[in-house]
Amino acid sequence: MAERPPNDASRIASVATSLFAHAAAKGGQEGLDREKVNNIIFELSGSSSYTKEKLEHRGDAEKWVAAARRKLETFDGTKRSVAAHHLKKREAALEATRRAMDAAGTVCCVVDFDMFYAAVELRDRPELKDKPVAVGGPGMITTANYVARKWGVRSAMPGFIGQELCRRGPEFGMPRAELVFVRPDFEKYTAVSKVARAIFAEYDPHLACYSLDEAYLDLTLYLRARAAAGSHGEATKLLATPRPRKRKRGAGFGEPDDDDDDEAEADGVGDDEAPDGDDEAAAPAVALPPLDLRDDAAGRLADAVLAEIRARVRAATGGLTLSGGLGPNFRLAKVAADVRKPDGQHRVACGRPGVLAFLRTLPCRKVGGVGRVLEQKLEDGLGVRTCGELLDRLPEVHALFAPKGRDFLQDVALGVGAAGGPEDDDDEDGLPKGLGNERTFRPVSGLGPLLAKLEAIAAIVAARLETRGMRAARATLKLKTSAFHVTTRDARAPEGGPTRERYVQSAASLVALLAPLLRDEVAKADERGAPLELRLMGVRTSDFEVKVAPRAPGQRNLEDAFAPARPPSPKYRPPGGADVDAAVLAELPPDIAGQPGADGPRRRRVAAVAATAGAAGEARGRAAEPGDAVHRGLLLQAARAAAAARPPGPAAGRRGRRGRVSRWASAARARVAALAACRGDVERAVARLLGDAPG
Repeated sequence: MAERPPNDASRIASVATSLFAHAAAKGGQEGLDREKVNNIIFELSGSSSYTKEKLEHRGDAEKWVAAARRKLETFDGTKRSVAAHHLKKREAALEATRRAMDAAGTVCCVVDFDMFYAAVELRDRPELKDKPVAVGGPGMITTANYVARKWGVRSAMPGFIGQELCRRGPEFGMPRAELVFVRPDFEKYTAVSKVARAIFAEYDPHLACYSLDEAYLDLTLYLRARAAAGSHGEATKLLATPRPRKRKRGAGFGEPDDDDDDEAEADGVGDDEAPDGDDEAAAPAVALPPLDLRDDAAGRLADAVLAEIRARVRAATGGLTLSGGLGPNFRLAKVAADVRKPDGQHRVACGRPGVLAFLRTLPCRKVGGVGRVLEQKLEDGLGVRTCGELLDRLPEVHALFAPKGRDFLQDVALGVGAAGGPEDDDDEDGLPKGLGNERTFRPVSGLGPLLAKLEAIAAIVAARLETRGMRAARATLKLKTSAFHVTTRDARAPEGGPTRERYVQSAASLVALLAPLLRDEVAKADERGAPLELRLMGVRTSDFEVKVAPRAPGQRNLEDAFAPARPPSPKYRPPGGADVDAAVLAELPPDIAGQPGADGPRRRRVAAVAATAGAAGEARGRAAEPGDAVHRGLLLQAARAAAAARPPGPAAGRRGRRGRVSRWASAARARVAALAACRGDVERAVARLLGDAPG
């Protein structure tokens, strides 16, 4: 049963805060009588379908709280000890990662425009700067200026509520005012955002942007270069050779990179020394020593660079201001960006003591990922409001939450992890996990109008898929009714199914896949005697296939190259202990393979790795033709990785050395096999290799 609306004023204000995002405090609302403002918000929203649905969810959270309190009554010393043991074990791994990142001088930066849409409009219409302004309309506000925030108006608030707050200002100590609505102009905002991103890219060529007004920059390498070169111009030269587009999680995201092969690491072959072929050459800044962020000079340099970025953007955009945050990971940098809004910056010190001091009094709700429901569970169930209190109650958290939830909360309490970064929405192949679009509209019913909405949204998603050269195996339909009940339905097109193809990309194929699901929902509603009335519809695609790049006439790809295996060539066993194709060694240029007799151990290792290119293909039943350009490129790639690696260290006796070489070759074989599975990337990597390969 849904919770009954509260009656007393303080209870109303508290419930409004937990129900509505627009009832929570935002920067620029300091000194506002929050209780009276939230009473007005609840009064204007209390009878709506949205409020009823939110009250139902609040009732579910309160049931969870009641169950949690009963469970804690039996949480004795033994259970606490068990929980503490598991927490301590995981904490040790997290702290090891923290120390490694601090040793690498990791500096993450989040920059965020202040009231971006409103700021652009006020720049172009200065006569509005002293008036309460909201970008949007009576339906929804996307941004409000800082003047409007004095009346409690903020983003994500229905415009009619914002207008009413301005008119009822005398009830909470503000004069009566009229809220000025400005229609959004996204083309203009996009143009301004591009100007700022061009500046950001000078400091991190692979920055991540998840909205027009915000950017995530990894300043680790730039700060190394700036410290060594002294000026921005010289520092950018040291960043001229781009890093791999897919950024390692360990380089600033608070999580270790677990893609390395342990055996390869043990024998001196790591990612730094033997990069996979789809990685680009490392920037010169990689070779520079990391900054010691415990040094005040390094911290001042980071602060100065962020101030420089903000000043340059302000000058380039006609006076628009940025707020920024620096931290040892993006989760903390994101929180720091809000500390001194507007037009300010803050840095969280590296190291466990500095991080925990920053978090001690920070409300949990300030951390990304802690929403209204989780906040209610923590506060009502455990009496936890701040991250410091959360750290003290981690054993209870471990007992009450599922593994994923308790791990997240431990990360929050310790100040580790990411807050959205390039990897968060990508799978291990660098593809997004999902791509879609959803639209909110006035309530619509009837099969014809709803199908028209589906076709329009599918066209947007299809355009995005086509732009990225992607096709999807799965499509999801999201429906939100006028009573705010959400339903999702998935569909996968089998071969010979409605779309006649295993993957979909076009709008027509998406509609053909999802229209039956929509018709089914309409029919179910009609059977219940309550026609389906929707206010939101979304289409999301996932399970992507990577499209192979177009080929020039006569150009071969890996499918051509990996023809059915030929009978293997005669093999011989060199002293190193690995099976090597005798013809392979003859193919390799002397400056890579080494002269016969001049460098025996290296020559044996190079030959062993080169042979794995063919071996990997044979294992997949698609061995490359010896002498083929792609095959030769794979050999060169493997050989260069081997030639750059440190030789296996000395071992006691022939058997020990032979075992180390064998493990080294096994690790290399796994690398080449993984490489061969990435067809499009290998083709591009081979093209680069053959372009500068000697011989």
